[in-house]
Amino acid sequence: MKHLHAKCLKAALEATRCQGLRQVKDDYFTASIDGVAFTADDVQGFISFGVKIVVGVINEGNNRRYISVAADDDLGDGEYDVSLDGKVTIGYIIEKAGEPTLEYPAESGRAHICGEGNRQEFSGSFNVTLIDESPYKEIEATFKVTNLQQLS
Repeated sequence: MKHLHAKCLKAALEATRCQGLRQVKDDYFTASIDGVAFTADDVQGFISFGVKIVVGVINEGNNRRYISVAADDDLGDGEYDVSLDGKVTIGYIIEKAGEPTLEYPAESGRAHICGEGNRQEFSGSFNVTLIDESPYKEIEATFKVTNLQQLS
């Protein structure tokens, strides 16, 4: 994953853990992971390090699952390739209490990104294939977050 995207993702995940549930009425992150529904009960968006990121979270007791979408802040509205080190990166993360965090980045795919001219909103859709080492193969999703928070 691109260095600045990884740095922003780390800060965003830490912020979501600290802030707790803060679902905004019009925000959403819905996906299908190998055909299994993923509907986030928390959606948070951030901007930092020249990157916009949205994180959809499902809380399952002490366990959490995340899907993240990070895009370079200078991208206009449009279709973009998704890759491990491109301008758009996507990942699936699983945290289970007492176990190592599992991270499965998207190796390839396409994303439609919206939000040009509005630095406070980030939305879009994507269809990606995860890395070969992942037990999960494909994620299709749509997302929208209306108030990006500045991370330091």
